[in-house]
Amino acid sequence: MYIEIFAVCEAANDSLGRLNLLGAFDTIGAVATPAVHPQLTVVARIRINQAEQGSHPLHVQIVDQDGAPIATAEGAFEVYAIDRDPSASTNLIITFHNLTFDRFGIYTVNLRIDDIPRSSIPLNIKPMPMPGVGATHD
Repeated sequence: MYIEIFAVCEAANDSLGRLNLLGAFDTIGAVATPAVHPQLTVVARIRINQAEQGSHPLHVQIVDQDGAPIATAEGAFEVYAIDRDPSASTNLIITFHNLTFDRFGIYTVNLRIDDIPRSSIPLNIKPMPMPGVGATHD
């Protein structure tokens, strides 16, 4: 099994096997914490070989700096190679709504398939000044 793409973005869709991502990012700016992010989509494009065909349990989790989960999605996906192709791919799209980040810092998005850690990516929650505050004018 090979993870071809693993990313966080604003939105995504699958159009006839084509994974379309909108606004991939790794940083969220917030004026204060706790910060609520209205929508965050985690996407993965996974390639399997003939021997790995079938159903696979899936676990996506976003954890804080201490490893405590702030969001979890679980399920399963099925993928099969067609006409003796040596491999096949599938696209996974998981959308989280109204995530609360209690503090600034680096969070981690983890992907487990078949109960095996497959990929992790950082998600930085950074302080961002309020518009107009701290600006100087001549």
